[in-house]
Amino acid sequence: MKIDIAKEAIDFLKKKVDFKNDLLLAVDDGSNRYSDVGGSCTIGDKFQIVSLAQDHSDFPITVENEAGIKLFTSENEKFFLGNGLKLLIYKGHLALKDDNEMLDDNISINNYSSHHLTDEQREKLGLTVC
Repeated sequence: MKIDIAKEAIDFLKKKVDFKNDLLLAVDDGSNRYSDVGGSCTIGDKFQIVSLAQDHSDFPITVENEAGIKLFTSENEKFFLGNGLKLLIYKGHLALKDDNEMLDDNISINNYSSHHLTDEQREKLGLTVC
């Protein structure tokens, strides 16, 4: 899997995350341990960049990019990602698009630490309906 990362997006990320950490391209819909957003209205249309310096074996897929950023995703996320992925700045926000459409025009940044939601809290969150 490949992604084109615009120079402006790289500059934006440099201000928000530590490039020594691995970065994850993850959905932000309550379906993974890095997300604390939930509800049926967010499934597949809300993404986040997660910065972490710990195991992420649940995100094993390398997302190749010319910027040399260590970026990974998972099979679950791949379902929502089309061909021609691009990470760019759109109206002052980090955005993700593919050849067909804008996937998210306001990607959140998550400097993950283990104090996020427990599995039990995430399960309750998953019951939330927008």
